[in-house]
Amino acid sequence: MLDILADVRMAALSCRSAARTDVFKACALLSTTPKETRPVFADAFVRCLTQAWGAAPVFFRPGVPELSFDEAWLTSALRAAQAEDDASFTFLINSRVPFEHRRAIGFLARGLMRR
Repeated sequence: MLDILADVRMAALSCRSAARTDVFKACALLSTTPKETRPVFADAFVRCLTQAWGAAPVFFRPGVPELSFDEAWLTSALRAAQAEDDASFTFLINSRVPFEHRRAIGFLARGLMRR
């Protein structure tokens, strides 16, 4: 999970000044190109989180050993997805993401599992 978190942290660094992306537009673009890789999903995920959560997520710089609350939530969701524990994954998504964004954020989070 640390390699995925590192990719998300790198995307968060590069996205700080970039425009935010609409959750549904990002998913529509990524769902039509199934060969997209983790960095592309990480970029889309980070750009959409503010809209989905209603607040800016906290991601530390790459290499920082501590995890923010947002990073801990993400790694827990990714562990559940990797273990194919759909109940835990759904619980974690439902605990932070409003109903209208759950499917899209779940899609983007699962996309982070790609290499």
